[in-house]
Amino acid sequence: MLLIVQVSSSVYCQTVDDLYKYYQHIASKYLVKSKQVENFFSIDARGIAMYASAADKKKNTPECLIYWDEIETYKNLVRSKDKKEQLEYYESKKDKRFSLSEKKRLTTTQLPPQASFGKASGKKLQGYKIAIDPGHIAGTLDIAKVEHRFIEMEIKGKKVSFFEGDLTLRTALILKEKLEKQGATVFLTRSRPNTTAYGNSFKHWRKTYLPEILDNALARKRMSKWERNRLLFRAKDTEIFHDYFLPRDLEMRASLINAFNPDITIVIHFNAAPQKERWNMAVKENYNMVFMPGAFLSDDLSNPTERLEFLNLLILANFDKSAKLAGHLIKEFIQQLDVPPIPVNNKISYLQKISNLVSEGVYCRNLKLCRQINSPLCYGESLYQDNEQEALRLFENKERRIKQVAEAYYNAVLKYFQVVK
Repeated sequence: MLLIVQVSSSVYCQTVDDLYKYYQHIASKYLVKSKQVENFFSIDARGIAMYASAADKKKNTPECLIYWDEIETYKNLVRSKDKKEQLEYYESKKDKRFSLSEKKRLTTTQLPPQASFGKASGKKLQGYKIAIDPGHIAGTLDIAKVEHRFIEMEIKGKKVSFFEGDLTLRTALILKEKLEKQGATVFLTRSRPNTTAYGNSFKHWRKTYLPEILDNALARKRMSKWERNRLLFRAKDTEIFHDYFLPRDLEMRASLINAFNPDITIVIHFNAAPQKERWNMAVKENYNMVFMPGAFLSDDLSNPTERLEFLNLLILANFDKSAKLAGHLIKEFIQQLDVPPIPVNNKISYLQKISNLVSEGVYCRNLKLCRQINSPLCYGESLYQDNEQEALRLFENKERRIKQVAEAYYNAVLKYFQVVK
């Protein structure tokens, strides 16, 4: 069967066999971490199918089947519909084909506009759209302690204190200015200290949004009235933040980014030594790493929403682009920061057990943002904040070090778009 399908900016598949081989390749290289994941999907002569269980796959009863000639229609659905609408399509599709009216509607649906390429302006990034997500929200130490993302330690007789939410936002603002000077259209998921992706503070979110969330859980008999009242009136901010706010804030970030329809997305974080409950002791090691989407375990496919996210990542097929961007970024981290990438033979549990190695310092990891954003994406984790030298740099000369981190992201973007002379 002859098909001509563009599965990425540079890859065209002309036959069903071409499509089969291409999608099998990206699934095995990037998406699948454990063999059990294969119980939930298939790639065959029909197309790409998702299953609710291994038993359903054995019976050939797909939860959602996208035929090869429906790939472009499905891509348009993902890019033009919100998550709720996508899930409704997913759960109703089974092995039916899109109707002619659905195909027509999805084909003619207007996607969020891309930036317009201007006339020769001399600006290297003219016409590109770039989303930046500055990780965390804290603009004060109090909120940083609610987030559990802060440094408080004594080094060489100096009391050192700072927090990641401040570092990421400062880096993002510098990067945004540099990219805009080169003509890029840039979107930030948050642009002010102590401000969430909802556009207000965590305190405001707790007062405004939490009651409805708990009332809905009570109405669905997912919690008792006693538990609802405890959470609403007596629970500490830390519990509400991590159990209720954070998952929704990340979903909001992904939703805002997808509505912006960027060419690439950059997620900015600063790292710390693993397996530490508190960042109050300096460490000697210092490494960079970068994450990109992928590395699903079978437990990551336990409900229709998660299986939808897997299918979207597979069909959108942005992995090679994400790997290219992440590869440039890890090299720039090394050069700009004079900090090495995490060695391949490391003993970090989350890298060895739940991530896929792409190249030195670059891993597929199934983080919430990684699996919910439609564009090519890199998730930077530069340096260890709790390294003795880094902690002193970030405390005493914060602006200089942040500028170096921003420069690394900036150079990686230029190299990704191949606009460096």
